[in-house]
Amino acid sequence: MIGDDLLKEIAVRLLDCMRPSDIVARLGGDEFTILVEGKYDEVEVTRIADRIQKKFSIAFDLRGHEVYSSASIGILHASDKHLASEDVMRDADTAMYQAKRAGKARHEVFDENMHKAAKEILRLETDLRRAVERGEIKVFYQPIYTLATGEIESFESLARWDHPEFGNISPSKFIPLAEEIGLIDRLCEQVLTRACTEIGSLSDDRRFGVSVNLSCRQFSQTSLVQNIEDILEATRFSPRDLKLEITESVFFEHQDRAIAMLHQLRESGVDINIDDFGTGYSNLGYLKKLPISAQDRSVVRVDDRFGGQ
Repeated sequence: MIGDDLLKEIAVRLLDCMRPSDIVARLGGDEFTILVEGKYDEVEVTRIADRIQKKFSIAFDLRGHEVYSSASIGILHASDKHLASEDVMRDADTAMYQAKRAGKARHEVFDENMHKAAKEILRLETDLRRAVERGEIKVFYQPIYTLATGEIESFESLARWDHPEFGNISPSKFIPLAEEIGLIDRLCEQVLTRACTEIGSLSDDRRFGVSVNLSCRQFSQTSLVQNIEDILEATRFSPRDLKLEITESVFFEHQDRAIAMLHQLRESGVDINIDDFGTGYSNLGYLKKLPISAQDRSVVRVDDRFGGQ
């Protein structure tokens, strides 16, 4: 699998950035840890992180395909306060997730203020669980017009969380959080059910389409296709009016399964949109493997940085 090949190549590049005495290990999934022994100040360790980021800016050549990846790096200077390996991993994880939330290809050095941020995230986790349990995640709709007629053709569904204390929480914050804590399947099913129900009831005389986002984590479910078909049947929404939007990261984590599932969905009439192609593991030739086609109105949205290529 290309995903496995990529992990091996990532390990090789990490080793190239380190000394023979340093330890590089894979923790699981796409997470690695590096143990650097000796006295290093923050500037020196940051240079190592910069070196890693520079390595990752170069495309990986996997079986003739150019694949891009990026790294979110958490840096921890272990001290006497870290009495056990669990303490070290906890704080390194905290810094890594801070880097991930700050954007792609970033690194962050752990400091004590991150504990406060971690407590806030824990509070949000609890509140998000409650919001999903109570069905409090709202769905808003952005109309999509046909330029030739000026009429609404379909709608894009947008999940929104209005927190009782913190106000509007950005999807860029609560969606990754839902993925981290295992809530994403239930949340996305709620959004899909609501979107199909509400858009399907807009008019008796005219059918409108709706676009709904799928998380790459949902492709770990063997029952994903069946769940979507069950929702469509329960809401009496035509699969031909549904567009599912995915990102290319789906094909890194669940390549074979994702492609098989997308073929099943296409066969049932559902359109597949690839959103922001070029922001992750990008390769235009890679599209040939995917069950999308301009003839069946499926869409690839290309990231701006590919516009001149």
